[in-house]
Amino acid sequence: MLKLSNQQIQDLLNTKATAEDGLNDILKMTLNAIMYSERKEFLRLKNNKENKANGYRPIKVQGYGKLLQLAIPRDRLAMFKPIFMLHLEDENKNLQNMCFELYKEGLTTSKISKILDKVFHTKYSKSSISNMSQTFCESLKQWRERKLDNRYVALYIDAIHAKVRRETVQGEAFCVALGVREDFTREVIAMYNSPTESAAAWEEVLKDIKQRGVEKIDLVVADGLPGLEEKVLTHFPEALFQKCVTHLKRNILTKIRPQDKPAMVADLECLFDVSDNTHTKEKAYTIAADLREKWGKKYPALKKMLDPEALRPYLTCLDFNFKIRTMIYTTNWIERLNKEFRRALKIRNAMPSVDSVLFLLSAIARDMEEGTYSYPVSNLGYEPKFLSQDMTLMYHE
Repeated sequence: MLKLSNQQIQDLLNTKATAEDGLNDILKMTLNAIMYSERKEFLRLKNNKENKANGYRPIKVQGYGKLLQLAIPRDRLAMFKPIFMLHLEDENKNLQNMCFELYKEGLTTSKISKILDKVFHTKYSKSSISNMSQTFCESLKQWRERKLDNRYVALYIDAIHAKVRRETVQGEAFCVALGVREDFTREVIAMYNSPTESAAAWEEVLKDIKQRGVEKIDLVVADGLPGLEEKVLTHFPEALFQKCVTHLKRNILTKIRPQDKPAMVADLECLFDVSDNTHTKEKAYTIAADLREKWGKKYPALKKMLDPEALRPYLTCLDFNFKIRTMIYTTNWIERLNKEFRRALKIRNAMPSVDSVLFLLSAIARDMEEGTYSYPVSNLGYEPKFLSQDMTLMYHE
């Protein structure tokens, strides 16, 4: 057998490296040789007579601008794993994480493919990138179905719409529920698809969160969807219900002429003055009566909108301490979350499936929960009354 000195081997490698595709040839031979020697040493140290070398299995790895096919040594008892494979798994995991983060930030699979081509000089198909991202699907599904707290002091509910492809592309609703825990931190506790938003769709959400452990909700904040309050009280009879005041103001302003809007805005600010600690439901009903008289003749539709029974669910917040009213009289908290959802969805136009939407929204929501929502609300300037087990302590002092 011809023996070469180290210097001669080095000279041969230098010559080979300068040849066409020489670096990849050297890399392939070196890795194969290392893994072959690893298996030989592994079998020697284990000294298990039943375990022997058992051929090879092919695998493709990234080389210099191209994929290399290596031969991974096998043993009969499937106990051997080359150290190189551990590093390769780490690299694959990092690549999957990168694809997932890029996808979550709004890049399409085709754009991610172009980025990976520039960075790694290798073509990754859109389906390959989708498969990489889908490795996170199961963990996100488990997160959506996790066990919940038995009590939430507030629940904000709203639906976001996304274009989804089934046989054709159409907009569908995705119901999202944001819960406020007793320690005043927040978490997205529900995220479900329904072709259209309705009280019946939200009832399914309420049933599900009960099955996942929720026994009591103190306050539900929602928009003015018809029939929703009744569904909430059916499943959580102790809950108070607050309709979003912002939605009502917008609806009222659509009923009047542009020249009357400034005056109406000022009147509505007086009606819903949540920052005034002396403002009560009684005062609000008195102001509403004056507004019906003031605007009712010119705009008859406003009489019904400002009727006491119609206003009742919009004034629930006035039963609470004025220091927390600004947090509960609108759906603003969940609207901020939905803004993040819309930003990610807007870049993509239409999503390929319902699962792909849930995957994307879940990833964004879980990140916010681990970041922004992991800290208690701190802008109150005092210990939140919500922390008390006695709901009456949240009312006027």
